[in-house]
Amino acid sequence: MIEGLRQWAFTLVLTAMAGSIAVAVSNSPNIKKYIKFTCALVALAVMIAPINSLFRGLPDIFNLNQEESAVYNPELNFDLRRIIIEKSEEILGQRISGLIEQKTGIKPENIYIYSNINNKNTEADIQIEMEKIVINMPEEANTGEDLRQIQEYLKELLDCEIIIE
Repeated sequence: MIEGLRQWAFTLVLTAMAGSIAVAVSNSPNIKKYIKFTCALVALAVMIAPINSLFRGLPDIFNLNQEESAVYNPELNFDLRRIIIEKSEEILGQRISGLIEQKTGIKPENIYIYSNINNKNTEADIQIEMEKIVINMPEEANTGEDLRQIQEYLKELLDCEIIIE
């Protein structure tokens, strides 16, 4: 960074010195005007040059050549769907675990969620359907009224089979 700044300043000073020498050597007043104008343009170009390097690392947002980005890749679409399912199941499992722990005071050992993707008309309209949820409770857990209420609540909410073991 410092080396680039030093090089930029050196180029600017060198341009000014070359312009001064060219003006001093020139005899005609008309030519001196053109030399001063040309040196001013060169000095301005040298001053603005670092701004161009600031934008080199940025992505080209005005790229009109869309061939690379417009290619449909079904593998990426499948990967995205798999990630959506995994994250949805993870979040749902955490919510169910928190609900059971809040209601009974006992945290489930494992929650297995069996789901499926239901495609509607378009690729963007994806719904995840829960088929079955299996909740494994610790052996010391009391399979009392609270668990039955939770089971009924989840069955009504998610419209799938709920098994609490």
